[in-house]
Amino acid sequence: MTVQRWALVPADPALPVRVFDDEEAARRAAAWCPGRIVRALDEDALDARHREHVQATLVTGTVR
Repeated sequence: MTVQRWALVPADPALPVRVFDDEEAARRAAAWCPGRIVRALDEDALDARHREHVQATLVTGTVR
């Protein structure tokens, strides 16, 4: 059985994606860090997306 995880994707793309084992915990965290709550199907892909964004920001100096 696969554990269902939830990701809080912040509205500010400079902030990291946070992954929770409990949807309610993700909702409580969203009260302090506005963003979208999505099912975390692939945590490695979410982490890679964030690393790519940070790298692009460092290279170009712009936030997309």
